Parts: sequence; C-alpha cells; structure tokens
Amino acid sequence: MTHAHTRYRVVTAGSGLITLVLISGLASAADFPQRVESANRSNREGLSRAEIALMKAKKGPGKDAGAEFFMKRFAQSKSQITTAGPSNRTTKKERIDVMGQGWGLKVYNDGTKVRYRNYGALDSKMNLAKPATQKMSLQQLESLGRQFIDSHLKDVITLGPNESLVPHFTQHQIIGGGATAPGAKPDEDKVVASTVVFSRAIDGTPVVGPGSKVAVLFANDGSPVGFDFDWPAYEPAGKTQKLLDRANIQKRMQQLASVKLDAPNVKVQRLECGYYDAGNKKRNPSNPIQAGCLVQSVTREIVDPALNSKDPNSGHILQATIDPIPVGVTVEPDASWPHAAKFHGAQLPRAGGPAPAPQPPATR
Repeated sequence: MTHAHTRYRVVTAGSGLITLVLISGLASAADFPQRVESANRSNREGLSRAEIALMKAKKGPGKDAGAEFFMKRFAQSKSQITTAGPSNRTTKKERIDVMGQGWGLKVYNDGTKVRYRNYGALDSKMNLAKPATQKMSLQQLESLGRQFIDSHLKDVITLGPNESLVPHFTQHQIIGGGATAPGAKPDEDKVVASTVVFSRAIDGTPVVGPGSKVAVLFANDGSPVGFDFDWPAYEPAGKTQKLLDRANIQKRMQQLASVKLDAPNVKVQRLECGYYDAGNKKRNPSNPIQAGCLVQSVTREIVDPALNSKDPNSGHILQATIDPIPVGVTVEPDASWPHAAKFHGAQLPRAGGPAPAPQPPATR
C-alpha cells in the first residue's frame, strides 16, 4: 500500500509486462478463486508436475484480414459493439487503427491481438454510476463475459484439445474520492464500468503472461462496450520439457531475476507458474511456448531518511517488478524472452531498455 508521502513506480524488467492482464493487485480489482489457487499452488509446488508438452503459437490471419473480419462482424450489430457508420482507417507498421463515430478498433501484427472500445456508449452511460459497494460480482461478470465470447468471439477465441477458458480477474473503473472543496468530504467512490479477464489452461496448467488473455468491458447496465484479446491458436510443438521442482525454481529465480530477491528491502508478493506466453508484441511463432513463472516483487528504497525515521510509511519509493523466469530443466532458446536469453548467456536489459543482442549459449 502506498501512503501520503510514498512515491510508487513500476518497472518491467525489460519485458513490457505491467499490463491489465497481468496484475490484479490494483484498487477495485479481484482475482477469481482459480487464480488464487494457482498462485497458492505455485508457491507450494511450482508447476506441480514433472514435465509438460511444449506448444507452438499458430500464425494469425494478419492485421488486414483481421480488421476486415471485425468490421464485417459488427457492421449490422444492434448492440454497443458496432462498426456501423463512416470510419477512417490508418495502417501502421504494427497495427491497423479504425476510428468510427465514438468507437475505435485496433488490430495488431498477425491479427491475433485486437482491441475495441465504444467510448461514446460508455460516456452515455456515466449517469448509471453507482456506489462502488454495488459493483458487479465475480459471478455476474464471468457469466456476462462468457455470453459475449460465445456469441461474438467464439471463432477467434478458439480452444484446442485439453484447453479451457478460465476466469482470471475483474477490474472496476471507479470515479470519486477527491475532495470537492477545501475542508469538504471526499466524493463518494462510484463504479462506472467493469472488466472481466479470462485466461487459458492446457491440461489444467495455466498460461501466464500477457498472451492467451481475453477481456470484456461492461457498462453498469450489463451492456458490452469494449473487448481486448491476445489469443493465438496453439498446436503441439512435438516434444516435452522436464520441469524444475519448487526448490530449484527458487534457485533459478535468484539466478535470473532483475532484482536481488533475497535482499532485505525486496519482498516477493506473487508467484504464478505455468506456460509462459509473452504476448503478441514479443511472441515469436518459431519459438515454443514453454514453462515459466512470473515473479512479482516490490523493492523499498529510502529516498528521505529523515522523513522515513519519523514515519516508516513515508520517505520511500516502492518499485514493483515482474520477472518472467523460465523454469524448464532445459530452457528452449528464445532471444525475444530476455530472461531465457540471460540463461543462455545474454545480459538482461534494464527496465524499459532495448532487448539484448543474442549471445552464444552458455553451458549449463
């Protein structure tokens, strides 16, 4: 928790991982029981199995075909998810942007990552704001999310053999809290929209990281006003990977993390183990989807010793870091995954810095 005199920042350990689909440890967010149990199991056992079958991400249809698909899919829609009316299209190297009357569609790279928002519809429903204590429940949002995916996205959010769509966490858009005038009481916290995020599991093993995630945004009346997904189809890579046990995962974490995890000012707050998918921007279809653990840690750095000595909750910076640690006994080479590259001898880039140049593998 941060306090009045606490400064807080988040770094990404060179992997761009601080995103909606990774961390639910934010105000007004809540994990589903499945994610809580997965984190608890990761802390106890790691991946709780001796090996997994490696997977490969299939290449998508491309951003042009993806944009055409969704423009047609929602052109006649009577809901708030619509592409009707005039629009302008802009093609960039990494994505296509389509802007309509109050709505926006973005389709990235190979077409397996898409974002849609109807900002006009969401703004028109701000009068439905209600006390934050009355926000939609996990069960309500899971049900609404599954209905939307089944009705509108089932041919792109596909599941292979032994794969399942599992609820991950919810997040709520809250307004209020600030004082309206000197000495006045803070405004009441009110919820104006809610998001439910789903992930994928393969033979019961969750996929961690930004990839294999789908989110649906709902106004307070339950109407969908946006969605995001990063969801390639998977296929078996044709080989298996033996996994480290919990004790050796701990050693690997110490070896590859971007911060010294056993330092007295560092605290590991969450560990999530499974298949690691770095997401559309980082994913290389030629590399297998292999085992990894996300290690979320917080470093406390004193920046004002005098203030901190008076109030331990003040005068410091809290720096949150997420490190995706490969946990196969043998790590498959993947130059786009800095921590896997570090295992093979490359230098881990500083947070926010460029990926390192590939280096010859080191003997392990």
